[in-house]
Amino acid sequence: MTQDLYDLVANNFQETTDHSDFTSVFLRANSHFRTLLETMDKRFSKDDMKNILIGRIDYDNLSGDRKIDHFRDLIEQTHRANQLDELLLLLASEAPDIEWAKFEIISLL
Repeated sequence: MTQDLYDLVANNFQETTDHSDFTSVFLRANSHFRTLLETMDKRFSKDDMKNILIGRIDYDNLSGDRKIDHFRDLIEQTHRANQLDELLLLLASEAPDIEWAKFEIISLL
């Protein structure tokens, strides 16, 4: 996550009770979650993702019946484990033409 995202959140909770900026960050992060999910679904096939995740996460153990459900579970699992940044780096190595860093804001959720 970039330093200015940390600063934004930190500044919102120091010396103020106005959390409107934090709410804005939360809404943007939630929107980025959906965009990340859609981007992954469009860019990678099930087999692509299985190959990308070899030795890291067992794709077949991700919940859901559809590819997009698996991708959603993958994002949620890596987010809960504080490893979303690592997933984004991995995706960036496989698809460098996409600006994956913009999805770091999801870590704030």
